[in-house]
Amino acid sequence: MLKSVFQARSMLLGSASVQLESNDPSVVARIDLLFDGLMDAEQFRPGEDLICSVDLIGSSPQETRSNDRLYELRINDELVDSAMGLAQIELRLTRLINEHKLESEPHRLHLHSAGLARGSEAVFLLGQSGSGKSTLTAALVERGWRYITDEQITIRQSDLTVIPYPRPLTLRRDVWPLFSHLPSVQVAMPMPHLNRVEIPPSEFAPVSRGGEFSPTMIVTPTYIADAPAGIEPLGDCASAVALLSSCCYDSDRTAESGFQTLVALAQRCPSWQLQYSNFDDASGQIARAFDLAPPDQRVSARHTVADAENHAGQGFTCHAPGVETWSFGDGSSVALNPATMMMASLSEAEARMWELLDQPWPVAELLAELTDESERARLRNWLEVLGQHGLLIEPHLP
Repeated sequence: MLKSVFQARSMLLGSASVQLESNDPSVVARIDLLFDGLMDAEQFRPGEDLICSVDLIGSSPQETRSNDRLYELRINDELVDSAMGLAQIELRLTRLINEHKLESEPHRLHLHSAGLARGSEAVFLLGQSGSGKSTLTAALVERGWRYITDEQITIRQSDLTVIPYPRPLTLRRDVWPLFSHLPSVQVAMPMPHLNRVEIPPSEFAPVSRGGEFSPTMIVTPTYIADAPAGIEPLGDCASAVALLSSCCYDSDRTAESGFQTLVALAQRCPSWQLQYSNFDDASGQIARAFDLAPPDQRVSARHTVADAENHAGQGFTCHAPGVETWSFGDGSSVALNPATMMMASLSEAEARMWELLDQPWPVAELLAELTDESERARLRNWLEVLGQHGLLIEPHLP
């Protein structure tokens, strides 16, 4: 096998750099295209940064058809994968680069979210894997939105600034017919073993490097075939915190400071649920909600910390020692035990009950105030769950 002799440019990857190289010049050109949105690294630090080698196995590039070529992937000279087609190597490479970026930025917060921008204002598309974030992101970029990322929103915690990470967009085979005009999709279509493909951002729209953005709006998209497009508020601030927390890569690493950043995002950004079946309608709905977002909106929040000496006698319960509460201006609340990082999202009614429990309270009295047995059962279950999560001094329920 020929040794890597061609190098792509050194690229800035969070707080680190990545150098990609190959013995096949067509691979170097492809890698440069895939990661064209990343900034140039000012310097490369051998031993500290990432060296990724994608080398053709066996014959020289001139002796094999491009679709028949097999490659191996090495990271810092350690073999990761071998005898794979280039499209498969690209998928593996981007995943490893994602992981390295996370590891290189312990001081920043990262959300499993796509991101788009208009001007300097960012919109988050939040959802679990398979929810269609990348597909909708790709369609919206083609319709004039600026691409920030399809995978990993990066936030500077000191001021909530969004740092772009315009990695390749990953599209699944079932949506390829919607993007059959893209060169990367056309190459991947004849490969029956391939279920996903990496698309250079420049295939959707011209690439802009760099920049910083202000978080402005949160959207959770849901595709429903033949359904009319519609967008409505997600709910209260506590629901937004719960959503952000479920999509956060760094909950364990950033601990309490990261949670405080999620709270600040929920205070700042209106949150919406989007239902759509047509990309043009989806773009229009998001644009209308974006235009309606009041500038510098911020929902108020009161932050309290339970007394470290809190205790409750037999039959009583109250906030566990050190538990923190953010009570929002919309009536909802979130509670966090910073020792265990367990949290609870509290509706307006639950928040009123939670506030009562700031001081020790007899559980029997709480239950006696309810005449409906199903309501008593719900309250009993709610108290038990909060106790199990370490948010309440675990009550001994009658």
